[in-house]
Amino acid sequence: MKKFNKCLWLTPINEDDTWYSYTNGFEPHITLGYDLNEDEIEEKINSISDKQIEILLDDEMIESCEDGFYALYFNVKKDSLKEWMLPDSHISFLYKYSPITKEEKEEIKHKITIKKSIFGKIKVKLCNGDFKEW
Repeated sequence: MKKFNKCLWLTPINEDDTWYSYTNGFEPHITLGYDLNEDEIEEKINSISDKQIEILLDDEMIESCEDGFYALYFNVKKDSLKEWMLPDSHISFLYKYSPITKEEKEEIKHKITIKKSIFGKIKVKLCNGDFKEW
């Protein structure tokens, strides 16, 4: 299992947002930092000046694998990025601990019809163990 330790997430304002139905058991989010201590979390939160951000997804779906942790994600369009966000900001819609199948890729590609959402909730998450428990 992947260990990201304490993370700072930015999530949709509306918990009924359609993007929640696109994931497989975790909140849609943009990671603002990981493996953070309390001072780093406070500093990052204080640097956020926007209360609501329109997030637009790039068209290309990307697959990654690190230490047996697989993800399917879309990068955030550059126009949506703020100076306090990571330059490689993205939103994952599928996490797994085994290889992602062609069928799963097709399902995600066809499921994601809305590529815009309003984000603004900030959450501190302990991201260790199974991703469904984060």
